[in-house]
Amino acid sequence: MFTNEDLDSAYSIFKQIQPKIADSMIFFKNTDQPDYGHVVKYIKDKHTTAVWLDFKDLNQWMLKILFMKHKQVNHAFFINEVNGFYRVGWKLKR
Repeated sequence: MFTNEDLDSAYSIFKQIQPKIADSMIFFKNTDQPDYGHVVKYIKDKHTTAVWLDFKDLNQWMLKILFMKHKQVNHAFFINEVNGFYRVGWKLKR
């Protein structure tokens, strides 16, 4: 389960890469459309099971920060290409 510390750490990492993201997280809307500028939480059975941020592009600087800091969140890190944008975040380890 994601703790508040996990969510805060994820948000902090994203904020370093995208300083203009929204101040609060939003809930996932069942779509493959990007939610640029918003950290998204995926809730299943009343628990957060994933958190991510969508990016139009990922450059070398962004990737360097992500790979240096991703272990600050104790869940499975992912980068997925979805319909021409990148979804970066963490999901529960199985």
